[in-house]
Amino acid sequence: MEMDREMGKSANLYKRYGLEYNGYLFIALTVLLGYLLILFAGFKPIGFDPDSANYVKLLQTDPANFDLNKVEPLNCLIVFINQKFFNTSAESFFLIYGFLYVSLSLVAIKRYSIKPIFSLIVFILLFFPNFGLIQIRQGISIAIFLLAIGDIVNRNAYKFMLKIAIAILFHYSAVVFLVFYFIVWPRLTLVQGLILPLLCLLVGEFLLTYNFYITLSEFLPGAFGWKMTMYLELMAHADKTDGSIHNINPFNMYSLFMWLLVILSTFLNKSDLRGHFNILLNILFGGLLFWFLFITVPVFSFRIFVTLSSVSILLIPYILEKIYPQFLSITLFFIAILILSVNVYLLGGLFYFSLLL
Repeated sequence: MEMDREMGKSANLYKRYGLEYNGYLFIALTVLLGYLLILFAGFKPIGFDPDSANYVKLLQTDPANFDLNKVEPLNCLIVFINQKFFNTSAESFFLIYGFLYVSLSLVAIKRYSIKPIFSLIVFILLFFPNFGLIQIRQGISIAIFLLAIGDIVNRNAYKFMLKIAIAILFHYSAVVFLVFYFIVWPRLTLVQGLILPLLCLLVGEFLLTYNFYITLSEFLPGAFGWKMTMYLELMAHADKTDGSIHNINPFNMYSLFMWLLVILSTFLNKSDLRGHFNILLNILFGGLLFWFLFITVPVFSFRIFVTLSSVSILLIPYILEKIYPQFLSITLFFIAILILSVNVYLLGGLFYFSLLL
């Protein structure tokens, strides 16, 4: 299959770094890092992140009172298992989530990344702090989606739909993943990569108004309509307080970095890279378009954007493989990723995107 041929062409790259696909060093490093990340996720102090206290409250909830609009079915199941077998322990609860997110993500990296060590660095710096520690339900749905990338390339509808159905049962926002099985951009050009995001920003600012989303929420079924209504109410509440939810610069460091990845990828897209690479580029570009298109509902656009931009874990190694001189490009790339990580997670840029370094 096409993905297998791509992986075969790049197999010799692993030996260059002493990290071949089944090499002992890579396996040992992956297991050690995974173990440490899972422990960190499981034993973080309550209050370390914005959501942990809410999950502790959820653990005290009687299963009969679970609201499936607020908490997805498989998350309710994990809470029930925790109550039944682990005495409602917060540590065991977060360990379960940490194990699922980290292990599934590492399997996806090992299976699909042409340079797993690079993907590991991107995963740890850009995505684990958010989806491993804060938005843990969404994190598992993203990890499942990464495992489904091969099903898109190989056009295996049954396996793809099954994985996405499971992802939706962890987080309802995973429904957006369905789009990318049916819509595949043949080859993204530089002009499209530059112009379409700006057009989406104009549409989002001037056509998709607050009232549009109010109307849309009335037509969305069940939990999806409830989620949209919740986001809109959050915005209205913020307007009456500090207005911080609107303190978002569309051209922030994170969005500009992901846009740069898209631009660089349009040059690589003229080479012999197809299949896997093209799917990853489509998904990242789709996330960028969603970001600008729904910018007037920042909580909504932010969730979709960071969810879809998770594919950069697998896309970045393709880019680094083609940029020369490699040592310099790799060094500069990971310095940029480190700065971005500090900006997002240590300086508060995750929720207040106007912050730039």
